[in-house]
Amino acid sequence: MRRLLLAIVPIFSLALIFALALPVTSQAGTVQATNLACSDGSSVILSLDTANLTSLISSVAAINANGLDLSCSLSPVDSLTLASDTAHGKHDFGVGGVTFFASSCFQGTVSFSGHSDAEQPTVGVQGTIDETLNGTCVGHYKASIYCVLVEANTVDMIGNVQGTATGIFSGDQAIELTAEDSGSNAPEFFNTNPVLPGTPCTARQDHTVLALTGNITVHDSAVT
Repeated sequence: MRRLLLAIVPIFSLALIFALALPVTSQAGTVQATNLACSDGSSVILSLDTANLTSLISSVAAINANGLDLSCSLSPVDSLTLASDTAHGKHDFGVGGVTFFASSCFQGTVSFSGHSDAEQPTVGVQGTIDETLNGTCVGHYKASIYCVLVEANTVDMIGNVQGTATGIFSGDQAIELTAEDSGSNAPEFFNTNPVLPGTPCTARQDHTVLALTGNITVHDSAVT
């Protein structure tokens, strides 16, 4: 999805940086190695093809445009640094920044970035879900992600709420986010639900809230 209400310059600048970076060649073809770092302290080296990298650039720009507590950045990684990563860039992840309108109550903004080691939903997990409502209902929370399960183009991630959530979220101790990456120029969907702390990721398929603006990127290392 590319319906981003963003300035062109920041996205172009990121694209130019990666265009100038030397590609890394593997048996699967030419890929770009990049480091995704966010304001929550999370950081991961990713090895992505052009389509996935382009989508990720848009998703990071959407997170930053949302203006929530979570912000992220991307930077090129050389082949030696990629080789030093024990997973060699093979991580599952879901990254997105969207706005939504589900009803007069449920309208707002969500930013999220979460990753895990390839095919291991509870290993090497880092990330945050950050959501705010601005309709007739109000509320805000940040959740520290503890599991990330990716299957093809869908992600299921769960995080424990950090500190005290406000407004409509004040009774929630953990939040589950499900999201679908529908690809370029296609509608994308997500959902967030309160769950009990310790609830495992199970690839729920209830991502039914339409993203009005923004972008979602889901990467399954077993597929690409």
